[in-house]
Amino acid sequence: MADLQSVFNEFCSFGAGTGKTKTELDSKNFKKMTEDCGLFKKGKLDGAEMDMIFTRCKNPARHIPFDKFKAQAVPQLAKAVYGADSEENQKKIIDAITSNSPKNKTSAKASNDKVVGRLTDTSKYTGAHKERFDESGKGKGADGREDKAANDGYVQGYQNKGTKK
Repeated sequence: MADLQSVFNEFCSFGAGTGKTKTELDSKNFKKMTEDCGLFKKGKLDGAEMDMIFTRCKNPARHIPFDKFKAQAVPQLAKAVYGADSEENQKKIIDAITSNSPKNKTSAKASNDKVVGRLTDTSKYTGAHKERFDESGKGKGADGREDKAANDGYVQGYQNKGTKK
């Protein structure tokens, strides 16, 4: 089981982009934390109560740092979910948070059927599309999409390029 601060930081950084880390929790990720940890819609913790807890803990900033989260949000979550902010209920909240991590909610799965295999096989591409990929099937990027002009001072189709005629 992870410690509270590391899981808190995971939720803070969720959705920030690859390699970016945040150390303060915003409203969106606070709601995600309560949902992913099974606290949302439990007891009297609904959307309005969750927003109130976040607002009381964030003042005057727009985000909740870890020390305010631990000192203010955890007791308020315990009171909303279990009816009292006792040490035992706060421990239940901390256990629920530390036993979870941010989850991606997607039902999209990669297809493995033959049709998709044929459509994505770049060796069978013809015409202009064939020029967009190299022999290994890797895309060439802009080089495969754009016709580059020579910009050498000659018009297209000039036969004596490079001679002094």
